[in-house]
Amino acid sequence: MTLPDELTTATAVTPRGTRYSIARVHPNGVADRTAIAWADGLDTDAPRPHLMMFHGSGGSDAVIDDEVFADYVAGAIDAGWVISAASLGGNSWGNSYAHDCIANVDHYVSAVFTIGPRLLLGESQGGGTTFSVLLRKTVPSIMAAVALAPALNFQWVCDEGQSSAAIRDAYDATPHDFATRVRGHAPLTGAAADFSGYRLRVRASYDDTMTPKAAHIDRFVEAGLAAHLAVFENLTVTGDHMSPPHYDAAADLAFLAAGAAELRHGQPEMEVS
Repeated sequence: MTLPDELTTATAVTPRGTRYSIARVHPNGVADRTAIAWADGLDTDAPRPHLMMFHGSGGSDAVIDDEVFADYVAGAIDAGWVISAASLGGNSWGNSYAHDCIANVDHYVSAVFTIGPRLLLGESQGGGTTFSVLLRKTVPSIMAAVALAPALNFQWVCDEGQSSAAIRDAYDATPHDFATRVRGHAPLTGAAADFSGYRLRVRASYDDTMTPKAAHIDRFVEAGLAAHLAVFENLTVTGDHMSPPHYDAAADLAFLAAGAAELRHGQPEMEVS
């Protein structure tokens, strides 16, 4: 199967024996490179989840190849999901360009495959992008999201984080007008109603020196923004930024699958490894 606007394709096999392809594409002709993965022989007429992966600082579509996400990718492929990982212009921090790319990728994937629920998975900066997508409802039918060490407090990143220059550049902002420029994109500028009905799992550490739990997801909770979530799991792990305890593919995929099951549109029950 050759995808439109395809650049390259690689093939692989999951530990459970599912053969799959990973194509690099310029979706709908947009230059921002995106990785799309799907099981070989997938029935494109049967509705299935679209798992959207969002990379951390300095990342790209190569997040789909990262060893720490190998079990996530394999489990999603075994379950019959379609996966995308967009470059998002690099360190875009949920700005308008990032959202345009995300919406474009979803349109692209939906034109090739029959898509039902959208599921989100982001780490670090990508965790902040995940929350920004929830806030802005960038794609339809978002049912569940997992964010690992998410950078949610954009003002904190601007003022004292290690990516302060990058996040200002993403919004063409100075320290003086940053708060105004990120309004409506930064998760903490939303209201509880903006996050109503989502299933959300977060894993974060107080030992994290880049996105400390106290300054990010705890601030989200303290602001009352989790009040109307359908399910909210705020899990505390140990170690510095993106330490091994942040990753639990089996549990996270099961959490996402439970959300997907609420919007099956007639597709068969989905099993994750």
